[in-house]
Amino acid sequence: MQSLSGTVLRSSLIDVEGEMAYAQEVQREARRNARHKLHEERKRASEEQVKQKLAVLKAKLVRGRSESSADQASRPAAPDASQVSRGPEAPLASSGSSVRGAS
Repeated sequence: MQSLSGTVLRSSLIDVEGEMAYAQEVQREARRNARHKLHEERKRASEEQVKQKLAVLKAKLVRGRSESSADQASRPAAPDASQVSRGPEAPLASSGSSVRGAS
């Protein structure tokens, strides 16, 4: 070592193990934070995809309703129950010959 003109420092085992444990804890925390960040990004991306898909489906639904309403607008409106003609009323029995059992 003298040829390099340096000194050798010897640290105690407890100090070295403590530094290693601290480094491992920092590394574990960094990995955890990275996983959490990726999870949040993927979640946001998935939510955006769902929102876009819902928008497309809603547009189709609205478009389908407007097309069917355009079809209905071209057709005449169905009459109300009060407007429905029941046809010519059957004449009431005016003569006794049409009534059975009348004498």
